[in-house]
Amino acid sequence: MRKATTTSLLTLICVTHLLLAQSLGPNAEGFRLHIGPATDITVDGVLDEPVWQTAEQATNFQVNNPIDGKTADWQTVVQMAYDDRNLYVAATCYDSSDYVIQSLKRDTWGESDDFAVFLDPFNQRS
Repeated sequence: MRKATTTSLLTLICVTHLLLAQSLGPNAEGFRLHIGPATDITVDGVLDEPVWQTAEQATNFQVNNPIDGKTADWQTVVQMAYDDRNLYVAATCYDSSDYVIQSLKRDTWGESDDFAVFLDPFNQRS
């Protein structure tokens, strides 16, 4: 029984790593964002610094729930900049005007629209 459990666990780990190691394919260039240097950014939610006027924009994001790969109904524009000490991420998330604020304990990650930044400095895609 122990051998079967160990074999199943190793198989699951190998398959998971193979799936995570898949390339982005023909859309890989669409996921690149060239990040430029910045000076004097105030983190206040207002994108009025000169760097945001010229920073490259990432758009055309896709959803992963309920239909993986579907173009999002409401788009998001992401821009990034850096200085000697910080990485700045600006996201303008468009939505309908029908806001429902989820603040209850039962409201969990993934049950509404979310924006998250995941860093992969070693390009491990994990």
